[in-house]
Amino acid sequence: RSPDDLSLLCELPPREAEAVGLALEQWGRLRLRVKALEPTLRREGALVQEILDTGLRDENRRTLRKLTQSSAGGDVEETIQQVGKAIGANRERLERILERNHGELVRLSTTAVSDMKEDVLREVDEVLARLKHALAAVRGELLGAKERADMTAVRRTGRSFNDLKGLVRRLDEERRLITRNSALAALLVTVCRRVLPVRQVDPAALRDIPASCEGYRRIMDFYFFTDAGLYFFGDYPSGPNWFVRLKRNVAILLVRDKSGRTLYNHFAVSGEHRAPGAPLAPDGGPLRSMEAKDE
Repeated sequence: RSPDDLSLLCELPPREAEAVGLALEQWGRLRLRVKALEPTLRREGALVQEILDTGLRDENRRTLRKLTQSSAGGDVEETIQQVGKAIGANRERLERILERNHGELVRLSTTAVSDMKEDVLREVDEVLARLKHALAAVRGELLGAKERADMTAVRRTGRSFNDLKGLVRRLDEERRLITRNSALAALLVTVCRRVLPVRQVDPAALRDIPASCEGYRRIMDFYFFTDAGLYFFGDYPSGPNWFVRLKRNVAILLVRDKSGRTLYNHFAVSGEHRAPGAPLAPDGGPLRSMEAKDE
């Protein structure tokens, strides 16, 4: 059977035949939308392969998955050393890849997906649900034929069951082609956060921060992969800062005089503990700190 052939080789009962026919029509239309995703999927795949090429390609996936465990037991520590040794001299290269592609890796390795990909996956799941519902119905008929010892019906229904089961398997495989880069990226990001050392920075080196989205991005870039135990933005409580779901607010204050000379420029992060940026305003200064309740 050709990979593009979505027809059934065997006859189905009328009710299931209609449901499966509609599902296959929808699947055929979906393939055009999946084709439109191919450039995105290729870029995602190239990024994942670039990370694997830093020494992680030869590591067994089961070994890498050990690093997703929260335990700090002996096996995990040995695995960290083993994977770190495999990366070896490629460490700086891997760090540059992570820094350069941080935004793309966040989108790829979390549950958030692009709107287009999300719509396609939702429709794929609808088609899968229809096919599996029909498969269950045919299976029920097959079991009934076996109980009646109707071998003609067993053979006919058995062929239909196997044909339909093959279609379900093919659609499952096509779905994995859409999601496999995300699953592998999530694993690799976790591995990198466990194996690579945190970046050391001098907070005083972050200066001239525009009070804008650009300034916010500069702050994120500066503190990327720094120690969350020292600079906590409300995302990961420890390990390297990865900035997936920030739960603290970031404010930037820029004050200039009439001539344009900067009088004050700093940022602050909400929260009381380990918050980077400006400290609480001193009691004797012109600024007053206040507690703002969440809505």
